[in-house]
Parts: sequence; C-alpha cells; structure tokens
Amino acid sequence: VEGITVDAQRSLSLLEGSGALATAVAPHVGYAKSAELQNESTRTGRSVRDLVVEQGLLSAEQADAILDLRKMTEPGITG
Repeated sequence: VEGITVDAQRSLSLLEGSGALATAVAPHVGYAKSAELQNESTRTGRSVRDLVVEQGLLSAEQADAILDLRKMTEPGITG
C-alpha cells in the first residue's frame, strides 16, 4: 500500500511479546511454567525469551534456537 512504512522495531516488539513464544517453550519447560511465563510477560512487558533465560529455565543459546522468529514462520517444527 502506497505511503505505508514498516516500523521494524515495533514489529519485533510485538513478535517478542506474542503468546506463541510461550507455546514454543512449553515442551522444554512444561505447560504450567510456560503459562506462568506468558502471564508474567503480559504483566511486565518483558519478553518470554528474557524471562526464561533469567529464571535459568533455558540457556541463552537454547532460547535463541527455540525462539528463532524466522524459523517459527517457516514450515516444519523448530526447537
């Protein structure tokens, strides 16, 4: 659409705040914990990725692999 520009930072922020990220970590941390993470993310505005690493549930490398936003939009199962 002519005249519309992309706000890449806002788009990334919305993706990182998505409940889909809690769903992606559920097989690794459990359903109940992933629900807690999503609730905390919604309440605080912090990303699920930051929370899962901060709480020691996954290493930064594991979180990066599981929560790879590009891979999450492609066919197949990630993580």
